[in-house]
Amino acid sequence: MAFFKKYIAMKKIIFAFLLVFTIHIQAQISINPGAFEVDQQITITVDTNSTDSDCNGLISPSKVYMHSGIGDDSNAFGFSVIGNWGQDDGVGQMTNNGDGTFSITITPETYYGLDASQASDATQLGIVFRNADGTEELKDSGCSDFILR
Repeated sequence: MAFFKKYIAMKKIIFAFLLVFTIHIQAQISINPGAFEVDQQITITVDTNSTDSDCNGLISPSKVYMHSGIGDDSNAFGFSVIGNWGQDDGVGQMTNNGDGTFSITITPETYYGLDASQASDATQLGIVFRNADGTEELKDSGCSDFILR
């Protein structure tokens, strides 16, 4: 029994380490909880003040939109994409937290309108952040889309 308790404790420590490591890789963006399930709420937060990306950026935006998609291992945008680039229409609009961060809470299965097959195969989200009119964007380093698994 003692071995089993130590095994469970070790798994928790490893999971916590991986979660912290993942968050530090993309410090300008975070997801809570750290790994997503398509049928559970997640909150995605972007720090527009962060200098962790070497690609573009958002300069004191009053509004931030999340242009995003969901897919499988072969294409993070393969099943569904939500957002109307350059339109200030509320689709994907994030909440201003008043400190340079913006957040949005979604349930991926509902937000992206997934059918049962897509929901069971979904493994990643692809995200680009933009200002209201789409003239500024924030991507990951190397000008790649953010990919969350």
